[in-house]
Amino acid sequence: MSVAWSPGFYLLVPRSAGGVAGPGIPLVVRDDVDREPVLFAASTLTWNAYNEFGDYSLYHGPGHGAAARFDSRAKVASFRRPLTGSGYSQLMFMDVSVVRDLEQIAAAGGPDVAYTTDVDLDQQPSQLLAHAEIVFGGHSEYWTRREYDAMAVARNVGVNLAFLGANNLWWHTRLDTRPGSVQPDREIVYRDSAGDPTPGRTRTA
Repeated sequence: MSVAWSPGFYLLVPRSAGGVAGPGIPLVVRDDVDREPVLFAASTLTWNAYNEFGDYSLYHGPGHGAAARFDSRAKVASFRRPLTGSGYSQLMFMDVSVVRDLEQIAAAGGPDVAYTTDVDLDQQPSQLLAHAEIVFGGHSEYWTRREYDAMAVARNVGVNLAFLGANNLWWHTRLDTRPGSVQPDREIVYRDSAGDPTPGRTRTA
């Protein structure tokens, strides 16, 4: 059965037969037709970087002690994982809380809001020019070069930018699309040139 989703930011919460809620699954449905004044960009790259599913994130892996855990960290993180630990916290505290406020403001007669993700901004940067203001939540740390360049163009033609937190635009991220995939399904962050198979591409955006 197909479902026609209205544009918006959704949090799908699965439940067991006993009614116990599981971790929420974020779903962003873009509106590529209307021109809402405000565009909220979900920081999916940051969620994924902090995601601890499988005992690996872009910050640490298995090991004893902080140094060992940092050395064993992942350099490539798949989007095809449930959000857990710090990744889920990033979603809930940094983005979902802002979405709730934006929706309350819109319901009270404020500007309407459209939604997208940082991955979508990389893949379809022209959407930035269809809105008067772009809003990022509490922590938009990981950016691709294409997203950064598109944001600079939008700023230069008068689009307003709102960053509602700190540590933004910090780590340069590359996206990878594996054979058979329609959208990018992995983000790549080496942080330094050591071991990077693509030299010169590790700097921050």
